[in-house]
Amino acid sequence: MESKKPMKKILILLFVITTQLANAQNTSPIYRQFSHNPYLFNPAFAAIDNQAAIGLVYRKQWANFQDAPTSAGLSLQVPVNQRIILGLNVNTDEQVLMQNNTFKGSFTYVVPLGFDQALRFGISGGFGVNALDLDSEQLNTNDPVIMQAAGNNYYADGNFGVAYISGKFRMGFALTELFQSDPFSTETFNEFSFTNLKNRLYSVSYTFDLSAASSVTLEPWLIYHENQDKLQNYWEAATLVNFNEKLWTGASYNQNRGLALLFGMNIMEKVRFTYSYEFPPANSSITNTSSHELQLSMNFGKKHSPVSKVSVLYNKNKRKRYKTMKRKDLSFLEKQKSIVEKQAEEPSPSSDTVEEPEDEDTLMASEDDTSIDEEGPKQYYVVIGAFELMENAVKYQEFITKKGYQAEILTDTESGYNYVYLTSSQDQEEARNLRNDYRQQPYFRKAWVLEKE
Repeated sequence: MESKKPMKKILILLFVITTQLANAQNTSPIYRQFSHNPYLFNPAFAAIDNQAAIGLVYRKQWANFQDAPTSAGLSLQVPVNQRIILGLNVNTDEQVLMQNNTFKGSFTYVVPLGFDQALRFGISGGFGVNALDLDSEQLNTNDPVIMQAAGNNYYADGNFGVAYISGKFRMGFALTELFQSDPFSTETFNEFSFTNLKNRLYSVSYTFDLSAASSVTLEPWLIYHENQDKLQNYWEAATLVNFNEKLWTGASYNQNRGLALLFGMNIMEKVRFTYSYEFPPANSSITNTSSHELQLSMNFGKKHSPVSKVSVLYNKNKRKRYKTMKRKDLSFLEKQKSIVEKQAEEPSPSSDTVEEPEDEDTLMASEDDTSIDEEGPKQYYVVIGAFELMENAVKYQEFITKKGYQAEILTDTESGYNYVYLTSSQDQEEARNLRNDYRQQPYFRKAWVLEKE
C-alpha cells in the first residue's frame, strides 16, 4: 500500500499539470468589465477615447477558496496621432501550482469611413512564460512531463482584432490566439506555428441617451467567445447606466460564471475606478464564495479629435494648400528682395498717390491667421507690404528688421491681408508725410497709406 502513495501523488500531479498548462495556453480574456477597457479583449479598441491611458486590473476568483485563481494586469495605450495607436499589455495568472505571465505590444490603425465613423485594425504580439511551483518531494520523480514542466516554458503569444465605430455604436471581432505551442516543450518558442484561428471573440454595444442633455445614458453590450474545442464557448450580456460620466452602475451575466454587479466612478475626471462583484455560479458546488475584480485607469496627455473622413479630406486639402504656399514662399521672398534692391537704384517718386499692393505679390491665406480688434478711431498705417499668408509677412518683417528698420504686422480679417507697416498715426496728413519721408529710403519707394478704423 505504501508503494501506491507516491504513484497516486504523481498521477494527481500529472493531472493538475496537464489541465493547468493547457488552460494557460488559452489567452482569452477572463475579466468581466468589457466596457471599461475593451483593449484587454481586442487590440483594435486601443485608446478608444482618443487619449493616452494607463490601467491596472486585479481579479480574485472564489475569494474564500484556498489557492483560487488570481489575475493581474497592466495596460498602456498611447495614440501617436489620429490614426496610429501603440499599446502594451502585461498580464499574470496564478492557478494553484502554476504561474503564467504574458508580455505583448500592440499596433492599432484607424481608417476613417465618414463623419463619426471609423474602422480600426489592431494586432498584438509578444511572448508568454509558464512556471510551476513544485517542492522537492513532488520533483522526486523521473517522469519527463513533470521534469519538463518544472522549468520555465516560453511560448509566442498574440492576437488580432477589428472594430467598427459609428457614433455610439461599437462592434468588434478578435482572434484571441494567433500562435500555437506545446506547453510541455521548451523548444516550441523557436518552432511556433499559427493556430487554426478558431479562438474568436465577438462584441457589440450601443449607448442610448435617456435624457435630453445626455446626462443619463444606457449602454447594453454583448460578447460571445468561441473556442476551438467548443468546451469553453460562452456568451455574456451586460447593461450599464451612466450618470453625467461621473458614476455608473449595472449588471452582467456570463453563461459559465453567472451574475455579476458592476460599479464605477470618475475621480478628478481623468481617473476611473471600477469594481465587479461576481456571485457564485448557481450550477457549481462552490456556493459560499464570490469573485471580485478591480480596475483603475488614468487618462493623460493630449486628447486627439476623433478621425473621420471629413477631417481627413480637410487636412489633406490643407496640407496641399500649405505645400503650394511653401513652394511659392522662396520665389516670392526672392522677388521681394530683388524689388527692394532695385528700388535703391530707381529715382524717388514725388507723387502722393496711394499705391495698392500688387496681386502677384500675395499668396493664399492660412487657416491659422490671427485677427485684431478693429474698433476705435481711424488709424493710418504706412504700409510696405501686403500678404495673404502670415508666414510671408513674418519673413518680410524679418528681412526689413535686418536692414535696421522697425516693422510691425497688422492683420485685417475683412480683406484677409497681413500688412507689414513701419509706423502709424491717427492723423492722415501726418501719415502721408511719414510715407513720403520713407519713400526717400531705397527700400521703401512703394510705401503707401492704409486707413483702418
